[in-house]
Amino acid sequence: MRFQKFNNNPLNKKDGDCVIRAISEGLNLDWLKVYDDLYLIGRDLKIIMSCQKCYMNYLKNYKMIVDKVEKGKKRLKVEDFNKGTYILGCANHLTIVKDGVLKDLWDCRKKAVYRYWIIKGDEVLE
Repeated sequence: MRFQKFNNNPLNKKDGDCVIRAISEGLNLDWLKVYDDLYLIGRDLKIIMSCQKCYMNYLKNYKMIVDKVEKGKKRLKVEDFNKGTYILGCANHLTIVKDGVLKDLWDCRKKAVYRYWIIKGDEVLE
């Protein structure tokens, strides 16, 4: 797997927006659209928009497969996801892998994955 330094933040900020970066790149959406959508969900739920409950609510509206790594089983690492497009949940971080390329601000290939989304399409479910 290859690492590519990636930042789609419109102001090139590098702190606290991994959820927005990963989701917008994984679903081919504008960074600001994802920011606004997550803000509204967070506001409705009275939680911070980078909170797992917030982004899980957002991601359930898209055509993808979600899987949680079972407790007690050997954990997959980011570097194990090398074909297809995935949003990967690591400890306190979301990242994106597209066809064997980790796209992030930092190299987290060795991090354990706790939950992942396999992106099958970018259309909103009706």
